[in-house]
Amino acid sequence: MTTPHSSVIADSQVVAQTMIKLRLAHLLRSVAEQEGILGESHWREVESVDVFYNSDMFEKAAGPCV
Repeated sequence: MTTPHSSVIADSQVVAQTMIKLRLAHLLRSVAEQEGILGESHWREVESVDVFYNSDMFEKAAGPCV
């Protein structure tokens, strides 16, 4: 049974999962740095990033080259 709030709850769960993944990535970088293996981890700092959570939107943005 769905309620009017079901989609909001589902969307909130996706946002929470995404935030946790981002925070874990930063934690892993910090651990690699503390352990002196940051160079071997191939971590790259970038100024911007494009994130696509929908494969159709990615295909549209990437164009025919992918």
